[in-house]
Amino acid sequence: PGNFTKEDGLGSNSFWSTLEAKDGKIWLGSYEGIDVYDPQTETVRHLDEKQGMVNSWAPRLKEDSHGRIWVCGGILGVSIIDPAKETIQQLTSKHGLATDTISSIVEDKNGLIWMGGSKGEILIVDLENHVFKHSVQTKDNPKTQNNVLKVDGGNQIWVGTLGSGVQKIDPKTSTRVWLSSKEGLISDQILSLTVDDKKNIWAATLLGVEKIDYAQKELTPFTSENGLVTNDVYDIIAQKDEIYAGTSKGLTILKTVGQTKDSLPHWEVRTIGKQQGLEYVDFAENSFSFNKKGRLWAGVEGQTVTVMNP
Repeated sequence: PGNFTKEDGLGSNSFWSTLEAKDGKIWLGSYEGIDVYDPQTETVRHLDEKQGMVNSWAPRLKEDSHGRIWVCGGILGVSIIDPAKETIQQLTSKHGLATDTISSIVEDKNGLIWMGGSKGEILIVDLENHVFKHSVQTKDNPKTQNNVLKVDGGNQIWVGTLGSGVQKIDPKTSTRVWLSSKEGLISDQILSLTVDDKKNIWAATLLGVEKIDYAQKELTPFTSENGLVTNDVYDIIAQKDEIYAGTSKGLTILKTVGQTKDSLPHWEVRTIGKQQGLEYVDFAENSFSFNKKGRLWAGVEGQTVTVMNP
């Protein structure tokens, strides 16, 4: 693995989001702005409020189908960066957002942008048509703090919360289904979500990993008893037929290889930690991304960005 820090020209050592854009540039988000690394020229460009961002906080990055980078995670709104036009647009409550505290952003199959607010708000933005919609929690819904959003192959929106488990939203019908510890979920504190190639949802929690097969109504936990290096998992990402779980003690890679005699899944597990050459092993929440060459980028321990071929 390779590590990159301020000594290599970055604006920070502590990164919470990584992203390879369609043009091949690597975007690295921190609380001190964004560094954009160009592999062709091996140069780094730094962006923050001086260049027009709403503020320097950039712990969450999302590229949309138009090639724009959406930046959120702070309390002052959203920045929308268009690399092709070299423009930065600010999107805040002054422009129609229901809240400025946005924790996560995804784009659905219809090109609509979904945002999760810190107090349970769900926002839908159609930027091209200047349409803003939102819903807030009611007395009938659990009090929740949205943390991470993902969209699955069926265009269902999955929301991982801090305290209320997971909710699934159907954009067509606007119906919501909640999954929490009451339904058997391993934890209600969801730190990260990913969707695998079989349309399963995987949730990272402080008590281990949960595979959610919603079609079959099956919840499958994966903990240290099954080979996870430790139970506190801060990031999770699916790549091909493997699941990568970033913990405080290293990277555990797992995949299902058949079933046991009692129909339980049989896991193939390996862990990459200090013994395998990692200098830092405590992975940052929601910082994972794979580039086109299959390399994993991740923030680690507030000390560096690590790049590896796992």
